[in-house]
Amino acid sequence: MEPILQLEFDSTAFPDSYGELTTPVKQLVWILEDLLVLQYPDKPSHFRMNDMIDPFLKEITYLVIGYYYMTQGHKIGTDTNVFKWLRIKPSDIPPQDVIYRKMRDPSIVDAICSYGILNYKQPEFALLTPNPAPDNVLLDKTVNHCHIGSFEKVIYRVTAEDVVQTQIVINTECDVFHGSFHYNMAWHLGKQGALLNTVRAAKPYNRPINLRSLVYNARGARLDGFRNHVKLIVEQFSPMFVIVTESRQGVEAARDFASFIGYP
Repeated sequence: MEPILQLEFDSTAFPDSYGELTTPVKQLVWILEDLLVLQYPDKPSHFRMNDMIDPFLKEITYLVIGYYYMTQGHKIGTDTNVFKWLRIKPSDIPPQDVIYRKMRDPSIVDAICSYGILNYKQPEFALLTPNPAPDNVLLDKTVNHCHIGSFEKVIYRVTAEDVVQTQIVINTECDVFHGSFHYNMAWHLGKQGALLNTVRAAKPYNRPINLRSLVYNARGARLDGFRNHVKLIVEQFSPMFVIVTESRQGVEAARDFASFIGYP
């Protein structure tokens, strides 16, 4: 697999001095200093991460570094000082899908919390509970992206014109360092003369259609007010399909809800 980080640097080079580090890099250094009981060097060090005896602590360290770069990449950029300090390579860091899977493993999360790097997040009241007004979204690109935080209560009436293929990919992202969870949606649209070439692309429709769909981040779908709100919008908008995220309910409740709004 490709390494999660595409970084190039001289592995024999000494890292920058502590005072030269940016704040995001310093924050990662603080975490690693406490985790490894090390001090960021002010002179050349012979420490090598791969010589660490405790394999579980090594695994945790690689996960923390990879996850930090994944969630804070826009701040930390391509800084390589941590890699130079610990004498590790980008290929030592697990792939993104492995990191996400591990960071959802209760035993891994418990272990990281036990080191004091993570905090268990207490439930918080979502005080803004009224049903939101729908926002209209027109998809006008071959690939359209949508990023929704699980804490947001939002609804979108999504349309696209003259479509002959539709593929929707929904991925989830969990940032345990900041206690946030997001849905990333990618809408792939095929049109006449420009069909999708992805492996899982659906067969094209017989003729172009105007796509109408509804996306609702429910933040809990059990309230009668939510159910009635969706049903009203469905009756007014007549979407081809409805996507409800963050329902916080199971399959049977989803089937009951689909029947309630007329999508059995």
